[in-house]
Order: sequence, then structure tokens, then C-alpha cells
Amino acid sequence: MKRNEVPFWSVGYALLVVLAGSNIPSPLYGVYKEAWGFSSGLLTLVFAVYALAIVPTLLVFGRLSDRFGRKAALVPGLLAAFAGSVLFALARDVTGLLAARAVQGLAVGIVSGAATAALTELHPRGERRTAALVAAVAPRSARRSDRCSRASSSSTPHGRPCCRTSSI
Repeated sequence: MKRNEVPFWSVGYALLVVLAGSNIPSPLYGVYKEAWGFSSGLLTLVFAVYALAIVPTLLVFGRLSDRFGRKAALVPGLLAAFAGSVLFALARDVTGLLAARAVQGLAVGIVSGAATAALTELHPRGERRTAALVAAVAPRSARRSDRCSRASSSSTPHGRPCCRTSSI
């Protein structure tokens, strides 16, 4: 990898990690529902609070990233992603899950807009199509890792390995 490509791929990787980090815990919410005895309505709220956090964050931080710079948005977004993961790991009840999920939504809202714009600006050869492809593949890869983490076995109903045969 050439030196001028490092920032581009670093931002792409950061986007992937933040998106995957917000998706990977999802299969555990049902387990926690049973273990902690909360209702299906609260389980739905655990999923919904992410959307309730991400939408306004996208609107606010997209403009801040344009005004103050991509790095100024990416660093707090990455710190929020780390905080969301720590909150999730420390959660002992549904309130902890709600807090973790809200912080994860905040992190994804901050990082996704700034990272997508940064990828376009940082591509070493100015190839906007490649930058758009990387920005589009990161969310798909994150969802793919979530599907694979939810698989109860290492193969699909068709007998194929879950993570190896899926196309991106």
C-alpha cells in the first residue's frame, strides 16, 4: 500500500468497524430479554432507540463535518463508538442496553457522514467511484458480519458456510 493510500483505507476501515460494532451485539438482545425478563415491547425499543439517535445525529453532524473538517467529526465519532461498546459490555439491565444502543446510534450518525465525505476527498487518485464503492461496501460488510454472528451453526440451511459463500 502506498503512503498516500493509508488515510483513505484507514477511514474506510474505521467506517467498517463502527458499523460492525453497532450491528454485532444485536443477536444478544433476545438472549438478554429472556435472561433479564423484559417485554417484547422493550426489546423493540432497544432496537428503535438506535434509529431515534442516528437520524438527528446525521442531520447535525453532517453539517458540522462540512464546517469544521472531517477529522473534527471522526475523532469524537470513534470515541462515541468505543463508549457505546463499553456501555454495551457493562450493561446489566434493559436501561444499560438502551444507553449503549443510543450511544451506538450517535456514533454511527457522526462517523458515517463524515467518513463517506472523507473517503471521497482522500482517494489518492481522486476516483470518486472507488470512494463511493468503499463507502457502500462497509455497511454491507457490517451487516454480513452480523448475519454470520447470528448463525446458530457454521452453515446455512443449504449446507454452505455462512460467511464464506456470501457475496458482497
